Amino acid sequence: MNKTILTLAFVLLASFLTSCGGTLLEEPIDESAQVLPEAMQPDTLRLLAIGNSYTLDALALFPFVLKQVSPRTYIVVGILYTGGASLDYHLQSFKGNTAYSTYFKWTPERGEWYKESFSKPLQALADEHWDYVTMQQVSQQSHDFTTISPYLQPLAEVLRDNDYRGRLGWLLTPAYPDGSSRLSNGTIKVNGQPVTSSDEMFATIAACAQQVMHSRSCDFVLPCGTALQNARHTSLRQYGNWGQLTYEGMHLQSGIPMYIESCAAAMALLNTTFEKCHMSIRQADYQIISRGPQVGMNNTNQDLASACAAQAFSNPFTLKY
Repeated sequence: MNKTILTLAFVLLASFLTSCGGTLLEEPIDESAQVLPEAMQPDTLRLLAIGNSYTLDALALFPFVLKQVSPRTYIVVGILYTGGASLDYHLQSFKGNTAYSTYFKWTPERGEWYKESFSKPLQALADEHWDYVTMQQVSQQSHDFTTISPYLQPLAEVLRDNDYRGRLGWLLTPAYPDGSSRLSNGTIKVNGQPVTSSDEMFATIAACAQQVMHSRSCDFVLPCGTALQNARHTSLRQYGNWGQLTYEGMHLQSGIPMYIESCAAAMALLNTTFEKCHMSIRQADYQIISRGPQVGMNNTNQDLASACAAQAFSNPFTLKY
């Protein structure tokens, strides 16, 4: 064959391969080294969490846990945060589009938590096509449905009025490790009797969360506080500078305490349990807010923590340990 015929044959072959979706001499692609564009992902999970420091504690490791157990899911997490914010605060902020202290975000492209340049709630709500939005009550009031009922449904309506069409969830926050003594009024009463233990305080929070679900304002619950209370009845209770998995008696210490709640959140949003999720990562990679040194993050503790979370997923309003 002469050069003209060879050239023509090569052009025809290239045209045929292209029409069939093929390419010539394509370099092999290392799929593990790249993040696929969103449109090519087999599944997505976008969560916007509205809350305070208890939401930060619960979701600090959430995207990293989810990456381990559902690696092909395209994950985006946003947290609208103001310290000590109540449900009333969240309603007024959304109605007035008043900025939160910080809008934290996690995306696969960044692979770490960062602060967005804006924090107005309606801007954050429009930032992504969120699949889920979660809410919580401030810990001092999370046991009292009368502090929730006037604000929860109106907040849900504000979200719907601003074109949110995903599912709404309730974050079940943890009890204090020493019961209700840290409340401003010093006590919670059930049937006129003061609540004095951590388990008793948890029971009031869980009962309130059940009322939230019965109100039909939310579609699902994140049983993070249940998982943590389960863990307080295991060897994991030793961790934390204060003890009982806390840094100072209220908030979770960095490491296994936050891992417990993030596992519970992941199971709730995946709607399934998982047995193992071993993580060996630097604290600086995942920590939204540092609460002391990282504690307890070995494989044995992680297995026990995920078991506590699995029990919480199966029994969100009841302790099982």
